[in-house]
Amino acid sequence: MNESYYELLNQALELHSKGDLVNAKNSYRKILEINPSEAIALAWLGAIEGINKNYPEAKRLLELSIKLDPNNADYWANLSTILYENKLFIDSLEIINKAILLDGANVRYLKNRAVINVEMENYSGALVDIEKIKKIQPVLDSNTFLILGNIQKGLNKLEEALKSYKKSIELDKFNYEAFYNLANLFSETGNKEKAIDHYKVAININNNYSEAYTGLASTYLDLDDLDKALLNCKNAIDTNKINIDALNLYGLIEIKNANFNNALNYFDKILSIEPENAKANYNKSLVMLRLNNFNLGLKLFEYRWQIKEFNKNTNVFNKPLWLGLESLKNKKVIIHAEQGLGDSIQFSRYIEDVSKLGAYIIFQAPFPLLSLFKGIKGINKLTSSKDLNEIYDYHCPLMSLPLALGGIGTHNSYLTVDASLKDKWHNHIGEQGFKIAICWQGNNKSEIDIGRSFSVELFKTISKINNIRLISLQKNRLERDTSNLNDLHIEELPSDFDTVNGAFMDSAAIMKNVDLVITCDTALTHLAGALGVRTFLLLQHVPDWRWGINTGDCVWYPNHQLFRQKTRGDWISVFEDIKKIILSPGHGISPN
Repeated sequence: MNESYYELLNQALELHSKGDLVNAKNSYRKILEINPSEAIALAWLGAIEGINKNYPEAKRLLELSIKLDPNNADYWANLSTILYENKLFIDSLEIINKAILLDGANVRYLKNRAVINVEMENYSGALVDIEKIKKIQPVLDSNTFLILGNIQKGLNKLEEALKSYKKSIELDKFNYEAFYNLANLFSETGNKEKAIDHYKVAININNNYSEAYTGLASTYLDLDDLDKALLNCKNAIDTNKINIDALNLYGLIEIKNANFNNALNYFDKILSIEPENAKANYNKSLVMLRLNNFNLGLKLFEYRWQIKEFNKNTNVFNKPLWLGLESLKNKKVIIHAEQGLGDSIQFSRYIEDVSKLGAYIIFQAPFPLLSLFKGIKGINKLTSSKDLNEIYDYHCPLMSLPLALGGIGTHNSYLTVDASLKDKWHNHIGEQGFKIAICWQGNNKSEIDIGRSFSVELFKTISKINNIRLISLQKNRLERDTSNLNDLHIEELPSDFDTVNGAFMDSAAIMKNVDLVITCDTALTHLAGALGVRTFLLLQHVPDWRWGINTGDCVWYPNHQLFRQKTRGDWISVFEDIKKIILSPGHGISPN
């Protein structure tokens, strides 16, 4: 090649180093017109295409450069980055390993491998690379402390992670990724206000930082501030049209706003890009189930097992999953509970149905519910142990049973109450008055309870009705409710109820001794439903998927009547509707 060719190559490299990527790209293309086999031009043009997110072309160019010069570690490292950004983490790890084989003391490559290992949750492997970096470069920079913080967070060393993120920011006050990751840590540990502050700092440094807008939107959604969540979600998508997390979040916000068709549009947009995206498929299932489209909803609901929040605490089973295809005659099946206690009560209804298929059933249930579940028909062995030394043929998660059995079916009462307990509470409560067992608060420490619970003061209008008796089934109530119970003449039970005989055992017996249960959406509503007790369930404007929308009937429990907020946060009109029914003799529950 002549001298002008090398001048053009040096010019391209200089433009690239100065960040003038447009002119550098043009220069690389001119070089390749002269010499299509110029590995340097191919490699760095590929790097620019990667920055421009033209990943297929970037990959093609880098692979060509490696074919021409397989001993250039930078080419391998740049290809690894392209694969990483396409979420091909296993391939990316394999390629960065080749770069490190060529240059094992290159700090950039070691950092990249640590980042890949963090993404793959191989935190111990990532930590090994950080230790290697410390030996090569004892004074760590801001970015390395950021990676170290992510490793420590993954290892659940949260205090250490906090220190590393702060050190990263101390070394570089403009490291917006450090502010973002620190915000994530605050959000996940419940310090939402600090999380919001740090997301905002990250955005102030880089107002095109789509991930920070997404984090901010997610945090506002956790706080049930839908307007701010929606605004930040829009910002996230404006800065990155294919921000999958933001599109998913937008769909969830639209569900909360009861805009179900809009929500489906966002989930479908994700699925047009990533058809197997687990969160989008799962979130779509929640819409389908709300709309009573159980055929599609139950199928998509199975995507939950591909989401970390669901599968992190599940057992590892070495036998096939049963979803209804195989015969169970003379087969042994482990049915294992999942999610909350209420879910276990609700879906335990299907165990008898599986038993009727000829199966021997081992039911792996939550320990607190063992006493309650002893009376369920069809169980051959009831246990809470996750370390079962059993020979079995199939396993099935409890909430997958409707799919396996071909639909939700109709089930009346399927739990029983110990006769002696029922008599004990009959003697305690007595027969006088129209007796209503009430619960107004779920787990106030859980984010899913936001919007579900209501103030005990709302029972005031009902408590004044002649001959009404309100009996509290509330456990772990808020301190401020104590005086209200006296003012509202709400009867309290002994403090040890539901502790001596097992979780919900006393509550079940009490429910069988009252005329009505009124409750928020908590495990007690499933208990009442499973017992066949008449129940008024009070629901927020857009409740959990299982309660459907816009109807007072309940597909799960024929003894339930559903009362819904007409607008977000409006419990007053709900209680007005309940009072009208209680005072209406035509409903057969008038307290005469």
